[in-house]
Amino acid sequence: MTTTRRDAHSGSIYQRASDGMWVVAVELPERDGKRRRKVIVRAKKADAVTALRAARKDLPELTVAGALEFVRRETGATTVTLGFERALEVGSPSLEGGSYGRDTGSC
Repeated sequence: MTTTRRDAHSGSIYQRASDGMWVVAVELPERDGKRRRKVIVRAKKADAVTALRAARKDLPELTVAGALEFVRRETGATTVTLGFERALEVGSPSLEGGSYGRDTGSC
């Protein structure tokens, strides 16, 4: 039986050796500079996979629009500047590789 890998940063599922329960761990956006995770425990692996999918749907998208919605929901702020600042804090795939803050010399 072949298994497929999940995408990076999409959460993890593992079985605890102590009691045989299935554990789902999902990274949440940082708050006050501290990393956060959501941990869910289920008896069956199928239930754990379902819980992982449900937890991932609740996470904000790592896009500017997703970050703006996250900031609006968490702080009540509605300015575009706050949304962009939060997107840079959360991290955006389009800003990887040092493109943020680097002068490209083009106008």
